[in-house]
Amino acid sequence: MLNIFPSIIAQCLIVENGHLYANRVKHFLNRLPCVNVIGIATTGNEVSDIITQYQQLDIIIIGCGGSNSHAFEIARLLRELTLCMVIVGDDCQSALQALQTGADYFFVKPLHRSTFNSKIRDLLNIKLQKKEILLTDNSLRIPVHL
Repeated sequence: MLNIFPSIIAQCLIVENGHLYANRVKHFLNRLPCVNVIGIATTGNEVSDIITQYQQLDIIIIGCGGSNSHAFEIARLLRELTLCMVIVGDDCQSALQALQTGADYFFVKPLHRSTFNSKIRDLLNIKLQKKEILLTDNSLRIPVHL
């Protein structure tokens, strides 16, 4: 799918308690010119601080499984604050929970950069096509409510 909104920079938050995996996801996303990773949160307090600072996020990528037992609770709380929510996990039960939580997509670990980036770009394009885009003072603003 072509990027129909090349001038939009999507603000992205990664929620993952494993620094190694979070940095890998960040490295993948840094290769997409349409995505700006604003932070990696490893605790609920860090998520809250970032949400307070940025108010509107376009993409939230949440890692689940292992020791991240609160991933789906966090996902439910953040669903209304984001345009696109992606959950990354390692089993079928996590995939089912992700969809029940309202995730737009579920990736199975291990991630592969080309597949991951392609799907993120496609998800953004689909979400943006469905939303009304408002141009105000030569800047692009996406309404908060879906």
